[in-house]
Amino acid sequence: RVVNSFKESTFLTISLYNILGSRIFFDSFSMISNEETFKFNLKDLSPGMYFLHLQSDDHKLIRPILRQ
Repeated sequence: RVVNSFKESTFLTISLYNILGSRIFFDSFSMISNEETFKFNLKDLSPGMYFLHLQSDDHKLIRPILRQ
C-alpha cells in the first residue's frame, strides 16, 4: 500500500525489481490528496528479494521487500 504523504498532488511512478534487476511491475499516476492510496498484491510473486522504487517529481525512495 502506498499512501500520498505530500500536501499537494504529485505524479508518482512505482516500479518493482527482482534481485537480478529486471523490472517486473510498473505503474505511474497522479495522486491528488494525502488520503489517496495505491495497492498491489504480492501474492503471485515467487519467494525472494525484491526492490520497490517509488519516485515523485522531486523524491526517490527504494525499499527492499522479502517475499517468503
